[in-house]
Amino acid sequence: MEQKRIRLTPGEWCILVGIVGLLTAAVSPSVSQAVSERRLSELVGRLYEVRAAVALYKADHAGLYPGQRYPGGNVDAAAFVADLTAPKAGTARPYLSAMPNNPYLADAEAAGRVIVVNDPAATPMIDGKAGWWFNAATGRFCALDSAFHAEY
Repeated sequence: MEQKRIRLTPGEWCILVGIVGLLTAAVSPSVSQAVSERRLSELVGRLYEVRAAVALYKADHAGLYPGQRYPGGNVDAAAFVADLTAPKAGTARPYLSAMPNNPYLADAEAAGRVIVVNDPAATPMIDGKAGWWFNAATGRFCALDSAFHAEY
């Protein structure tokens, strides 16, 4: 028994390719938007995670921020990260297993870096050299990848 093969003409191929192209063009923006929304969701979740860890640390240490050694003192950036990520004597585990990366920065080293300022009038300087910004004078912790994300 012989099977009959269906062959498409060049015109039918053009129509088929056009339909596939239209479907791809229709689906592409929604996929792109989903990726963008996922990254924003990750950013907000990481901000919440660090802010909660800072609040817990402050509650456990008589109102001192991580990296702050005495009331009203400056906060050191390296000590800020170390106080949140290193286990202390008498505690079961650290406040954070590691400083999370800002999902909008490609440089992994910069994405996890925190810039600490101790000035109530300071505002975040967006430069891509750090993922996070903490103002010890106001307690504000924000993303440092764009002015829009710094408002979260």
